Amino acid sequence: MSVNVLFFASLRDAFKCSDLKLQITEGSTLKELRDKLFSEAGIKEEKARAIMYAVNHNYVSLDTRLEDKDEVAFLPFVSGG
Repeated sequence: MSVNVLFFASLRDAFKCSDLKLQITEGSTLKELRDKLFSEAGIKEEKARAIMYAVNHNYVSLDTRLEDKDEVAFLPFVSGG
């Protein structure tokens, strides 16, 4: 099954793209997808804790099971000063 992953802010820079279309195993969770992508990109766990996740425009928890054609957004917290 396939999902479309969207990256925003600093994650767009880390992944050097704004979106990826990926094939994943049926029954995969958001956490499994996140861990695989972050491991491949060398992103540490501390940064992963400062991100919100949305599937199909709804904020979700990491234990959410993904479905075919889901749109998954990785949204870093933004700060300013």
